[in-house]
This record gives sequence, structure tokens and C-alpha cells, in this order.
Amino acid sequence: MPISHRKIEEGIVVEYSGELGHHEAKETMRYLENIIDLYAPRRLIFDLSKLTFMDSSGIAVVMCGYRNMRDIGASFFLKDVPPQPRKVLSAAGVDRIVRFTEGRVHNDEIAK
Repeated sequence: MPISHRKIEEGIVVEYSGELGHHEAKETMRYLENIIDLYAPRRLIFDLSKLTFMDSSGIAVVMCGYRNMRDIGASFFLKDVPPQPRKVLSAAGVDRIVRFTEGRVHNDEIAK
């Protein structure tokens, strides 16, 4: 599976690579939900730097992660979103709800 995670001082980074479409969405949502249940992190950073394609199913994955983190009073970020997925997310208005960040995430960026 093209998804992994690692603990960092600021929380959990979930890294995704490859395509995030209809076929990958359910498994990816379950992975995010399991990470959130297992660690209950204060911050989850979804690193999409190696994402090559996203369709509307990817929007559902992002919003699922966002809602689950919001429900436990925690922060959710999208990190290093490539141009094609960024267009998909922006067209759906996700960029008005979910925070996007580039490069290394610093504590002061995710303090809220």
C-alpha cells in the first residue's frame, strides 16, 4: 500500500504516494481512521508530496481525515500538495477548510 506514517514531535505524519482515486479511497480512509484511533494525535499532517493523481474520491479521504481530527479537537494539515491534486481540492473548496503547508512543518505553524 502506498501509505505509511511516522511519529514526530508535532504529531503524526501520514505519507501517501501514487494515485488516490476510487479504488484507493476506502482503504486510505480506514488507514487514517486507524492512525487517529491508535495515537489520538494533537496534529495529523497528511503529506501528499508523492501523490501523482487525485480525483473526487481523494476529496472524500481528505475531508474524512479532517472531520475525524476536528471531532477530537485536533489539527489536520495537508503538506506539499502537488499541482493536479491542489486544483481538485481547490475546485471543491477544501482549501477554505483544511490548512495547506509547504516544506517542513514547524511548531509555530501548527500551534492552533
